[in-house]
Amino acid sequence: MKKGYWNLLKLAVSLSLIYYLLFIKYEAAAVYHTFTEVQKEWVFLALGSMLFSNICGTFQWNLILKYLDIHLPLRRAAAFYFTGLFFNNFLISFVGGDVVRIYDVTRSSGKNSAAISTVLLDRLIGFIVLISLAFFGFLYTLGKLDSTVLLFSIPGIFVILIFVLLFLFNKPFAKKFETFGLKITPERFHSHIRKIYNSINYYGNNPKLLRKLFVIALLVQSARVFAHFALARSIGVSVNIFYFFLFIPVITLLISLPITIGGIGVREWSASELFRFASVAGEEAVLFEFLAYIVAITCSLPGGIAFVFRKHELQQK
Repeated sequence: MKKGYWNLLKLAVSLSLIYYLLFIKYEAAAVYHTFTEVQKEWVFLALGSMLFSNICGTFQWNLILKYLDIHLPLRRAAAFYFTGLFFNNFLISFVGGDVVRIYDVTRSSGKNSAAISTVLLDRLIGFIVLISLAFFGFLYTLGKLDSTVLLFSIPGIFVILIFVLLFLFNKPFAKKFETFGLKITPERFHSHIRKIYNSINYYGNNPKLLRKLFVIALLVQSARVFAHFALARSIGVSVNIFYFFLFIPVITLLISLPITIGGIGVREWSASELFRFASVAGEEAVLFEFLAYIVAITCSLPGGIAFVFRKHELQQK
């Protein structure tokens, strides 16, 4: 019952933000008028870019699985990956699909800790690359932005990521924080946390694999950022792509917070606030980010179809 009320509250937050953007801050008619003038060739380019990103993401995750001796047929790994993407777009938080992925891999392999490790590492590598892109975008736009928050937050997050990398792949460094970690976590989880940590740390023994994973992740994240850029161009917004490499990671971080349904509302509001630093009209930013959400859903539909057929097969057994 409490969970149901909490979910209703998150839905209310999404609807309130959308109402505020369309009927108070901007004019819904202006947003609709811009939508009617969308250039379809740019939309198709965004769809292709997002789909390419998802396919590369499947190969990246499959490499991570194999290194922990979780051998799934590529078709099955792709079904799990796309199903996770599909649920990320529809569940309350941006990480709901990760839970589905962990469940699927655990059910197929019987390795729960390893399954958690593969999804965490997949997310972590993507996040590191995304923030790295934001950092280089920040360097390019340095002096062109009048934002104290961005001036300190992007370098700050980049430093935190370096700390996380040291913690995960350098055991002597991690040992310094072990006592503190044991104090703040329940004792019954200690052995499970150690297994997950050791599984992630194990990848540090194969620098060649890590380099390959980061190269693929660079393709994945760059293609996703480009999809946003293409959708902005589809409504006539012409702005340097480096602003997208700076702002999209920040938006991605914000929509991962479990406060709305699929990030709806937060995505559009944060885009309107950030892209004004690039002289983009707020209603245009709202529209191209909403289009980005539609494109993401469209490109994750194979996961929804895979889930429906899998559920149907289980019911027949």
